[in-house]
Amino acid sequence: MPICVEFHCYKVEILLTWKYCSSSVRRKLQVLEQERVNALLDERERAHADVDKLRKEHELRSKEVSKQVARTEREKQRLDKEKRKIDMGKSSLNMASIEQKKGDEDLLRLIEEQRVIYNFA
Repeated sequence: MPICVEFHCYKVEILLTWKYCSSSVRRKLQVLEQERVNALLDERERAHADVDKLRKEHELRSKEVSKQVARTEREKQRLDKEKRKIDMGKSSLNMASIEQKKGDEDLLRLIEEQRVIYNFA
């Protein structure tokens, strides 16, 4: 019976019946199977290493993002505090402006009264 062996990546397709194989062919098949198993184990180890590396990178990035969020929150609080101060200043300036307008109106009214009283034209 002929032996047909094809290699596809790490997969070995063997088309024969085990009981018709000679001992040397069986040993060869066992070696091939062991090589395939070893290759799969190596691939598995590489995959685990890749996953561990990605997990560590993710953890580091997560810590960096957490720190950035904390910095952003502190900066937001600082800016909110500064905005409140500015708003209070604007409010004070608006009140002062209103008082100034009232004073100007009172002054204009007094000047007009003085004109009327003293007949200044």
